[in-house]
Amino acid sequence: LREEKIVDVQVIEGGGGGKGGKGGGGSATVTTVTYKYYGTWAIALCEGQADVNRIWMNSKLVYENAAGLLAPYVTIYHGTEDQLPDPTMEAAEGVGNVPAYRGTTYVVFDDVPLEDAGNTIPNTECEIVKTPSDSDFGTIVSQLCQQVGLTPGQYDVSLLVEDVIGYVRSRTMSARSAIAPLQTISAFNVSESGGVIRFIPTLNATNTGITISQDDLAVTDSDQSPDSLATRRIQELEIPKIVEVIYADSDQNYDVGVHRAFNPVAKSETTSQLSLPAVLNSIQAKGIAQRFNDAI
Repeated sequence: LREEKIVDVQVIEGGGGGKGGKGGGGSATVTTVTYKYYGTWAIALCEGQADVNRIWMNSKLVYENAAGLLAPYVTIYHGTEDQLPDPTMEAAEGVGNVPAYRGTTYVVFDDVPLEDAGNTIPNTECEIVKTPSDSDFGTIVSQLCQQVGLTPGQYDVSLLVEDVIGYVRSRTMSARSAIAPLQTISAFNVSESGGVIRFIPTLNATNTGITISQDDLAVTDSDQSPDSLATRRIQELEIPKIVEVIYADSDQNYDVGVHRAFNPVAKSETTSQLSLPAVLNSIQAKGIAQRFNDAI
């Protein structure tokens, strides 16, 4: 943060006048001190190259590339492999002490006036666009697998071709935890076969399935029969009346969106919520809500 002190000195001349026209005059000096605050910070947005379309501060649009709304205090680095260290960061940390963060898209905000934000760093949101090759479930799952040391020959994501608008991983987590919400969004299963982890969509029209005989449903090492498949029954009052999907709505500037699916025969008044770390449009959210409602 940078503080700017503004001193305004005014001399106020006194006026004459009084009873019978008598009276004295004079002057007074009034000093007004005003402080203004400015903030400088940087935000890493994503791995790889991307374009930044729009930026909001406390929900106010301050940058829009397509419309020519360019903020003078914004410097964007697009994650190229030849980008140089930011001079503002070098001025603070010293030349040679700041990496160029090549391969990372990030934004530097330099000397931003903070008066409209209550003299605090505002909540900053950025809309980014990556190339289409990076926007399908297969690419995301592949990256997660490689980050935990798996090689391309140890997993198969060839069937995960559905497009992704956006996916958020806001903290460090295991690959299993990161993939779980993707399964909710795109409806795919994970299985291991022949030493390869396979990701198979459950709603793929080309996935016609195979017939398995009753004798092949389980494998045992002895003559004992395997445990039977358990079926759980729940009371009608446990069935939720509403399935509610919460997501970032791409149709509403990425504000929080909510889509609901109703079960007309449910006797309860409960709501089941799915909070998804993803950017969806209303059609996708409707499909997910209806799919979970039908599965109950």
